[in-house]
Amino acid sequence: MIAAEKATDLGVLHERDMPKLIILDSELNVTGSEPGALELVYRLCGDRAEMPQLPTIVKQAIRRALDACTADTEAAAIALPVPKLVVRATLLSGPVSQCIAVTVEQMATREHLRSAHARFRLSMREVDVLTMLVRGNTARDIAGELCISPNTVKEHVKRVYAKLSVSTRAEAVARLLNWRY
Repeated sequence: MIAAEKATDLGVLHERDMPKLIILDSELNVTGSEPGALELVYRLCGDRAEMPQLPTIVKQAIRRALDACTADTEAAAIALPVPKLVVRATLLSGPVSQCIAVTVEQMATREHLRSAHARFRLSMREVDVLTMLVRGNTARDIAGELCISPNTVKEHVKRVYAKLSVSTRAEAVARLLNWRY
């Protein structure tokens, strides 16, 4: 009985941590979603003004992802961070029209950032900068928090990007989470 309860608890925990699916039309209107997906977005973004639609910050992230997709790239998922939330958008083609599959999941960076220090040979200061970068902070925000100049932050970001072999914040998040981007 106890083993069955533990297995059930592990299954629920695993399901809760899985990305949630939302389907959008070409105008970014929600046409369907997995149970709990919209609730996760609203909880992490703190924006319920547009229910049942997506918050503006999430729509902006999806638009940036779609702008990065090309006609040659079928089902190209692009990872984009929104504070506390990771959004991945994929263009889908259907019999009627094009739609967008979006997965959302809570940012789980602590473990990934701890391992990034060793995996990518980052200094502790670079980990600090990367942590704040992943949270969506600007260079000015990071500079103020770490008591360094914005130019120093930009230099740290350049070194972090070079060590991660990426060129954007979205790619850095994807690399940290071991996603293919």
